[in-house]
Amino acid sequence: MNYRQILFALLPLIITACNGNFGDVTFTEESQEALVMGASGNILSMLPTQNLLPPLRLQIDLEEELQSQDAGPAKAVYLDALSLEITPTAQPEGDTDNFDFIDTVDVYVESTSENSSLQKTKVATLADVPTGQTSVDFNVIEGVDLKPFVEEGIRLTTSGSGEVPPDDTTLKAIVTIRAEIL
Repeated sequence: MNYRQILFALLPLIITACNGNFGDVTFTEESQEALVMGASGNILSMLPTQNLLPPLRLQIDLEEELQSQDAGPAKAVYLDALSLEITPTAQPEGDTDNFDFIDTVDVYVESTSENSSLQKTKVATLADVPTGQTSVDFNVIEGVDLKPFVEEGIRLTTSGSGEVPPDDTTLKAIVTIRAEIL
């Protein structure tokens, strides 16, 4: 028996021993809904602003997610996709909200732990939002390992340019996370 035949014969055992954990595990999470306060007639609220969106907290239980997919521990965690969606909560009958109030947005990840040594890190950017959009997809910055942030508690914050929306607007973030398995 040559080494190829031996390897081929042992391959099912190797895969079983590793729980089939070759490659990555991908999953999608949604943030809690957030409220962007509208202009409501205040002249100061019509000025351009840098902090258009409130922080969006994500509840990611990485261990539980990996267990549910029968995967081993993660060596790294990356953001694969990020989008924002308008939600209907602040839309009374006849109201339509969209992202026309946004010009540009940069998204940062930070820890929710008060004693964290992790630095706020840019993970995505958005520019040139088409008129009338109720969902937008960001350009993700590749190579940022989110695992330390997930372990401490993760929050997305933004900076950008635009104006306060004409009325209250609610939204949520949808993220696709990729965990590299050990």
